[in-house]
Amino acid sequence: MGSLNIFGCNLKGLNSPNKRAACLDLLARNNIDLAMFQETHLQRDDVNRLENHQFKVCASSSALNKTKGVIILICKALRITVIDKGDDKDGRVAYVKCIYNERKLAFINIYAPNSYDNVFFTQLNGIFAELSDYELIIGSDMNAILDHKLDKSSKSDSNVQATKALQHLLSDFNLMDVWWLRHPTTKEYTFFSNRHKTFTRIDFIFMSTPLISFVQNIEIKQMTLTDHHAYICQLMISSLSKRATRWRFDLTLLQNQDFCEQFELELTEFLEINRHSVDDARHFWDSIKGFIRNYDSSYSSRLNKAPLKRIGELEASVSDLERSQQMHFSEQTARSLTKIKVELDLLLTQRAEFVLDKNRVNHFFHGNRHQSASSQ
Repeated sequence: MGSLNIFGCNLKGLNSPNKRAACLDLLARNNIDLAMFQETHLQRDDVNRLENHQFKVCASSSALNKTKGVIILICKALRITVIDKGDDKDGRVAYVKCIYNERKLAFINIYAPNSYDNVFFTQLNGIFAELSDYELIIGSDMNAILDHKLDKSSKSDSNVQATKALQHLLSDFNLMDVWWLRHPTTKEYTFFSNRHKTFTRIDFIFMSTPLISFVQNIEIKQMTLTDHHAYICQLMISSLSKRATRWRFDLTLLQNQDFCEQFELELTEFLEINRHSVDDARHFWDSIKGFIRNYDSSYSSRLNKAPLKRIGELEASVSDLERSQQMHFSEQTARSLTKIKVELDLLLTQRAEFVLDKNRVNHFFHGNRHQSASSQ
């Protein structure tokens, strides 16, 4: 058995190349197989900018202007058969019908209006009814809570009609709130309103009841890229085989002066020691390639570990402070959070720029190329 990792989050805009790269890097670092983003703010012609060598856009919906927008991304290595896809043409709903492990699944991504909209919920009912042959997995920002005691830090009621409509929708289509099932008494939120100083849980992952037994874990992940928190949900459905990857020299290291200097010294020493160790030049060349590969891999690993470790430490600090803030709001904690998030944002930006440079190199070697006239 293998894991299917699902990610869901409202990202408040993805028109920045650095932010798109940071999001894709986040998915890769967390071994995500399928992601559902809300509020992408991407227009239809720009949606494919969110793709890279690991992830592809499977379904999306865009508004006419740079607002709203939902996208479903799938890891290219995931063995899944896409049957069909659809959307609402307004940037609020996108879905994809699939066959995975001989099960008919439909992944639906939803971004609900800020206030109750009867037309919207009627439309959702129609879409769900059309997908009645499929088991549903839904990532959503519903802009409404489900439980007034658990999903909101204050006692005030707001958007009550939307809450009731959402409750009826789940009941009518036999859908379950995955977080609540795993944490029935835990108060943890996904959004903080700075204006009202109120925490709420308005982001959800819902699933058809037969799929609940496959859920291994679900967590709420604090985010610095947006003011919403994310969900990461792990399902154990079937073993997933990974594609074998072909090693290529990391050309971005050639921009690193320390690497170039150390590599030249180490390679020179290797050549002096091993130059006359074998008679066949082909074996000597194979050993040189092995040295280059090992040195490249070990240096890249050392180079990545330090910032990744710091990113992990900062994300853990943000998570702890967010929980403390949810229990007892204080301005001092808010200032500490801001300071940590500034450092974390800088590290993530640097990593995003690194990923962009690496993707450009990969595109150069792997991208489609025009054939010359002589080769046609």
